[in-house]
Amino acid sequence: MSKLSEFNLLKSFKFLKDGLDYIIRLIVIIIMMITVPLVFIQVLLRFTIGKPFTWAEELTRYLFILLTMITLGPASEAGKLIGIEFVLALLPEQTQKIIKITVKTISIILCILISYYGIQLVILNLKRGQLSPALQLPIWIPYSIIPIGLIILAIYNFFQVCKIIRKESGVEE
Repeated sequence: MSKLSEFNLLKSFKFLKDGLDYIIRLIVIIIMMITVPLVFIQVLLRFTIGKPFTWAEELTRYLFILLTMITLGPASEAGKLIGIEFVLALLPEQTQKIIKITVKTISIILCILISYYGIQLVILNLKRGQLSPALQLPIWIPYSIIPIGLIILAIYNFFQVCKIIRKESGVEE
């Protein structure tokens, strides 16, 4: 692949990643704007009149799961997920790159595999028509959060592998 076409491909990846970053940030802001007042009102109702909304806890739980799953990719990119960095730091730089690429590739494969089975579970629940207890929301909607989050994580890991390889090959953004 020529340097120019590789450069254009990397620009396209960066454009896609920036768009995904923007969408994730927007979703996080919306979730926080809903969750914080909802929990506050829930606590007030529980301690003042003793009767909180029955649906608020379930909605908050689903939003928290969504928040966690969609931010896995950005957290991975920022190096905020659990890892064993001290062992990696002891190794030569070239070995570190090989291990990082290998770990990210295995992570991509696992994310895709788990997402596949998660989608199968979503389809099964879609066919069954099961509803959540309080919100009466089709249960396949909250179940779809996990495959979506893992696909996002796989995409971010793919971008990280590209970044490591790009640094190795000397291609600039």
